[in-house]
Amino acid sequence: MSNIIQAFLTIAKNPRTKLTQYHDGKNRINNIGKALEVFIQDAFADTLNERDNKTRLSKYQEIYSYQGNQNNPPDLMLKNSDAIEVKKLQSKKSAIALNSSYSKACKECEIWESKEIIYAIGETDNDTLKTLWLVYGDCFCADKETYERIKTTISLGIESIPDVEFTATNKLGKVKKVNPLGITDLRIRGIWHIDNPNKIFNYIYCDKENVDFQLICLMKKAKYDSFHTADIEKEKNNIIIKDVKIKDPNNPINLIDAKILLFKGGSIMNIISLFSGAGGLDLGFEKAGFNTIWANEYDKDIWETYEKNFPHTALDRRSITKIPSIEIPEALGIIGGPPCQSWSEAGKLRGIDDDRGQLFFEFIRLLRDKKPLFFLAENVSGMLASRHSDALENIQILFKESGYKLSFKLLDVHDYKVPQTRKRVFFVGYREDLDIEFKFPKAFENKRYLKDVIWDLKENALHAKEKNHSNGDKCKIANHEYAIGTFSTMYMSRNRVRSWDEPSFTIQAGGRDAPLHPQAPKMEFIEQNKRIFVPTKENLYRRLSVRECARIQTFPDTHKFYYKNVIAGYKMVGNAVPAYMGYYLEKKIMQDLQSLGLTSALKETKQAERIAS
Repeated sequence: MSNIIQAFLTIAKNPRTKLTQYHDGKNRINNIGKALEVFIQDAFADTLNERDNKTRLSKYQEIYSYQGNQNNPPDLMLKNSDAIEVKKLQSKKSAIALNSSYSKACKECEIWESKEIIYAIGETDNDTLKTLWLVYGDCFCADKETYERIKTTISLGIESIPDVEFTATNKLGKVKKVNPLGITDLRIRGIWHIDNPNKIFNYIYCDKENVDFQLICLMKKAKYDSFHTADIEKEKNNIIIKDVKIKDPNNPINLIDAKILLFKGGSIMNIISLFSGAGGLDLGFEKAGFNTIWANEYDKDIWETYEKNFPHTALDRRSITKIPSIEIPEALGIIGGPPCQSWSEAGKLRGIDDDRGQLFFEFIRLLRDKKPLFFLAENVSGMLASRHSDALENIQILFKESGYKLSFKLLDVHDYKVPQTRKRVFFVGYREDLDIEFKFPKAFENKRYLKDVIWDLKENALHAKEKNHSNGDKCKIANHEYAIGTFSTMYMSRNRVRSWDEPSFTIQAGGRDAPLHPQAPKMEFIEQNKRIFVPTKENLYRRLSVRECARIQTFPDTHKFYYKNVIAGYKMVGNAVPAYMGYYLEKKIMQDLQSLGLTSALKETKQAERIAS
């Protein structure tokens, strides 16, 4: 008996997405919508590679109990199992047209039973299938009464019109004898639309640009557990299986346990992320069109945040020193900077046995073993101080000996649309055989300031609970809570307030060192190394919330941070690379690869691999 997991696995093993390659009998299918229906029919019947039409039809008879059409839904019914509706989208922004029938979680498809509905929703670009969602209706469809209430209200309103004759139909209804002669009727039909899954589920899945094919499957956990999953569990090198929570369609405040399945092989621009933290750099790279297929983070306080924000990425929780290179997938690039001290200690060339430089040497190890086309790493501005000059020179030697042409530069992220003053050194290397050198993008003239990113948050922040415990879901906006507690003498030695029309101070990893909110006046100077809060204005002084710091670090509000103590939230946010900074560097890397024709060559290679398989 076929099911949604078997269909997903069949497509993942046969990701041929030129829909016009499919045939209906002896005739090539030119209608893309019809071609998509046949593609789905073959996926569930496991006949994607079957070219003998008699064999295919025989398999259809074995798998399906019914095949419908636009006027007689559903499109397909699996024997003793689910119903299938196929929908085609022409762009990522398109809504799903349901015509006169609203979306359903189940349907009376056979006289003797009710069936759950699987929606197979494909986004096409000309004749190419770009994205395919296989999702159960009960993941996004409300109960029948929700839709019937609207339909009934409209019908009753029409009936109340005087001097017309109303007839109920299976649509909205018909108004007869509209004109005095009684010869004109009005048929009233509702056209239902529903947002596409990329928008509905954007809080658990981030749509990718510059990828060949995206395949996503979503169902409630209870449904997943009802299937035999041994086959798909064996495919973890190519498929990611994640536990997620989705909004209850009848009451979005409630969350439902669900499973999302993602096909890794859909992207040609794969990267791996080291020392990933909360994922600021990864977020920027994905926005630029790359796909993080594997990440490494050893800090257990970060695991939940990373995994819930990057459900499609495999997170390895081990120390990088314990992970053999062979267990890390091949990728186009490596991103992420080792901790600061490891750079300076490794730069002294004390050797790989010196623990303090170990993590830097692990970065070098992976560059040499995996030989990606590029790498990008970040470090604090102090790396360029004169006292580190020998270390910096030796680090350059290590990168060169690893086969990379290195570029590095001190950048202020405020020049790249990040609303804070934050200077960091970025290292970018291209493999020497590419024969190109990375040139850092020019600074933007138009800058962003505090008012541009946190003005709308000024009214509803919560202070942390006692001992800085989190308010959790009581925050109206995720993570919009700030640390409480006294301010140190060191903290009070400088002004910690920036005005609305200024960039923020650097967002640091220490919650107690967070900048103060711009609603307060700048701190009053008393003497050298001593400031005070302006008398009578003390109530205006509070630390920026975790969410405000995240916005300043250019994380979207959909990127939620998970912690029990707000200090841990500040640490995750402050240690991150601002997503916008990463994006503009990564966009330049993408442009360089495209200028060499590498992305086109990679696409051709990937397609050849698929055909061969």
